[in-house]
Amino acid sequence: MSDRTERISTALSAAVSRDPRASEKFAVLPRSHREVYVDWIESAKKPETRDKRIAEALEMIAGGRRRG
Repeated sequence: MSDRTERISTALSAAVSRDPRASEKFAVLPRSHREVYVDWIESAKKPETRDKRIAEALEMIAGGRRRG
């Protein structure tokens, strides 16, 4: 795992841990589904886009929707 991927994974995990609904649902997602979120967020070229995708991911996770 690259440093960038690790930072994004950490940023997503931190955001998820602040939302009880998302945290509960994220914990039961298969690793492959969690990686889809990280890959999507990592593909953002701008920090603003990355932050927007993290926010969108939280909504999707909390709502029980999977990406991809």
